[in-house]
Amino acid sequence: MNRLGTVIGFTFRQKARTKSFVITTLVLALLITIGMNLPYLISLFKGEGMGGAGGGR
Repeated sequence: MNRLGTVIGFTFRQKARTKSFVITTLVLALLITIGMNLPYLISLFKGEGMGGAGGGR
């Protein structure tokens, strides 16, 4: 069982060192962050949101 953990750890470390893995991980993290904040960004561009003197239309 110990050897299985060693093999999995080695394989993951080898994969995580590749440039494509790092770039893909960063792009996916960025897309998830944008997706989670999309409702706020839409309301920000519509002029709704923070309130203020102008009021929302």
